[in-house]
Amino acid sequence: MSRLSSASLPRPEEFPVGSAASRAAARALLESRERGVRRITIILDPAMRPPQEADPNQAGVGPWSIGKDGNLWRTAFIPRDMDEETKRRLLDNS
Repeated sequence: MSRLSSASLPRPEEFPVGSAASRAAARALLESRERGVRRITIILDPAMRPPQEADPNQAGVGPWSIGKDGNLWRTAFIPRDMDEETKRRLLDNS
């Protein structure tokens, strides 16, 4: 089975604006572009935050940033004693 490159996919502008075909083409194009992108989350203990940044015990996940290599990365501050379910929910919702 061969993979389609984005060059061989139908383009959204080939269909009427707002049509189901145009939306499907846009989704396929976006998925083909994101297929090779890695997402990296750097997890730190909140106690390691600089003092001027928020509560040192506060958990949080920063926004995604695009690296020079085109991959996405973000920083998450998660306390060591946080339960696994809460960690998973925090990372999945960000």
